[in-house]
Amino acid sequence: MVLCTRCGKEKAIIHVRHKNICLCKKCFITYFNTKAEETLKKAGILDNISGKSITVAVSGGKDSLNTLYLMKKLAEKYGFEVNALLINEGIRGYREFTIKAFLNHVKNLRLDYTIVDLKKELGFTVDEAAKLFFQGKIEWRPCTVCGITRRYLLNKYSRELGATYLATGHNLDDEVQTVVMNILRGDIQALVRGGIVVRAEHRKLVSRIKPLHYIYERESLVHALATGIKTPYVECPYAPLSLRWSIREFLNKIEAEKPGFKYRLLVRTDELRERLRGKVRVVEFTECKICGEPSSKDVCKTCEIKLKLNNLLSTVSN
Repeated sequence: MVLCTRCGKEKAIIHVRHKNICLCKKCFITYFNTKAEETLKKAGILDNISGKSITVAVSGGKDSLNTLYLMKKLAEKYGFEVNALLINEGIRGYREFTIKAFLNHVKNLRLDYTIVDLKKELGFTVDEAAKLFFQGKIEWRPCTVCGITRRYLLNKYSRELGATYLATGHNLDDEVQTVVMNILRGDIQALVRGGIVVRAEHRKLVSRIKPLHYIYERESLVHALATGIKTPYVECPYAPLSLRWSIREFLNKIEAEKPGFKYRLLVRTDELRERLRGKVRVVEFTECKICGEPSSKDVCKTCEIKLKLNNLLSTVSN
């Protein structure tokens, strides 16, 4: 039996490989909570937050449920309001299970929540978009449609809820994958804008924060199990179609051979971001001529997708 490195008494439940420490249940939960709190302190998020509101984007998966759990604890400590927001993209065999987990979690935490239905808001589901993609009628992969429309609706509704920040469940693995994707695409603006906090660059944008920025996905899973957070073990059926999926497998292979590789890469990237802020031209936002939401073009990407998909879907139904 391996004992906890910190307390030296209890049986360890996890080996935190990049720090080479073994932690028992109690010490690990403390480690997890402290790491997330220190991450937000580092970004100045918890300064003068009392009386303000944070909306948590929740999917029903372990990372977002952990984030909601953490933000509820921090809300009690720092005196801010917290609520939950879920976007139902309409992915059968997946979303109905995560919504159930979401509803159970907000009930246990006694939090207010909002569920936004993509079909009602924009006229289509991700399943319908995927069908059109597989038929060769649109060029956008399901993950592209999902990502663009979810960000659009999360920003719109968190703003309407009066949120000072929108908290997301992106963990360290997610963040490193995004770094590599931005590099491969040559998107330096997106690379520099990332980090623990993504500051709003338009009056209608809500700044986003990521409490799990320095927490590995594996640590997030163990935390959910240790705290009794119940989440379904289902994955989006369209995930393997994305570039992120291939990058994820590539990075996992390196991490297995060199523990701590992802953490070191993210830390160095964050250091680079600080040096480049103010030196890289920021995105110039205007407002979409159709919906009025922030956009870098006259017509935002969501409205472009909406117009094309609704036109195709109406043609099929007729």
